[in-house]
Amino acid sequence: MKCPECNEELEKGAKFCGKCGVNIEVALSERVKKEANDKAKEEKELKEKIKEKDKKNNKNEQEEVTKIVDPEVVEEVQKIKEDYVKKENDEEKKEDKKAELDKKGYESLKSEPKFKKKNVEVKEKKHTLLKIIIVLIILLIIVFVVAYELYKNNILPEPVQNAVSPMFEKLESVLNVENKKSTDDSDKGLVYDYYVTEIDGKKSRIPNLNINTEKASEINKEIIDLTENDLKEAESNGESKLKSVDYEYFQNENVLSLIIELSYENDENDYHIYNVNVESGEKIENSELIKNTNMNEEKFTDVCVERVTDYFDNTYNSNSSINKNALGYFKARLKTIDKSNFEIQNSTIYLNGEKDLVLITKIYDIENNNGKNTKINLTEEKDIDSNTNDEDTDDTLLNEIDPNT
Repeated sequence: MKCPECNEELEKGAKFCGKCGVNIEVALSERVKKEANDKAKEEKELKEKIKEKDKKNNKNEQEEVTKIVDPEVVEEVQKIKEDYVKKENDEEKKEDKKAELDKKGYESLKSEPKFKKKNVEVKEKKHTLLKIIIVLIILLIIVFVVAYELYKNNILPEPVQNAVSPMFEKLESVLNVENKKSTDDSDKGLVYDYYVTEIDGKKSRIPNLNINTEKASEINKEIIDLTENDLKEAESNGESKLKSVDYEYFQNENVLSLIIELSYENDENDYHIYNVNVESGEKIENSELIKNTNMNEEKFTDVCVERVTDYFDNTYNSNSSINKNALGYFKARLKTIDKSNFEIQNSTIYLNGEKDLVLITKIYDIENNNGKNTKINLTEEKDIDSNTNDEDTDDTLLNEIDPNT
């Protein structure tokens, strides 16, 4: 026996074709129905042709008979013709009825238990596959959520934590989710090493605040964005200008001062200061910070100018080979002590361990006019070198020089 659909040879008792997968019983029923319909159609077309031809012939015959036969004979012939047409119509109705019965037979086949059972089996297979897919998706979501919770609570091993951090940080950024990591472990201290590495024999550390608030988390993210990518690039291929990152911090009651130093090639450096309230995790403004000292806002700029001037003069007066009246010296000095450098809201200040107010400002070089960030204690009394006034400078020239030229 061959498949009614693809003409492939079938095995004995096969219910489905091994090549095209068609249901043999259904295909046979459809084929029988199709052949019956085609046959009925052909017979109908043939009868219509014969009928048309007979009509034409009968018409001709009737005309001839009418000429030679009397009216009674003509009437008899017409009756015979009508009986023949009626008989033909009855046969056509029988054929249509037979085709209708064949169609009903196929429909009754579909309603048989065996046919229904196969349809149910196919539907059950589809439902089972769908259930498996849904279960797998749910399992993946559960694994992802668990991994994220472990990441937030710093429970993952350090290599895994470092590997998944970029993915979760990007996801948090896209979804605008605050990362409230649990960083309140007592053994970590108020500030702990978030990332540690060594580049060219020099240790680098990226800090994180161990304060479990949203504001502190924002600061931690800011620190990571500021340093991590450049540091890892320097660690992997050495192409980054950043050479090391280190930090120190001081706590004075509720004030935490975190000082992060970034060292670059050519002996350049940069500082990022975070003065934070240890209870709320919020940044402390400079105007609030100096309230913890004996200084006030009105005197801040003057004190900065005084201390920085002392530092500059003491640094260069100790070198007798430097000409204090040279143009480079005056430019560097004016640029270093310019009052616009010491506006309180734009200054970089913090409290050290003795609760002294420390300023970070640029001290400009007299040779190349490049500035290097330097820490100046604003609270200590002036410690002016005795040689400070050994060589007098021309104050008139000093006032005429533009430090920006």
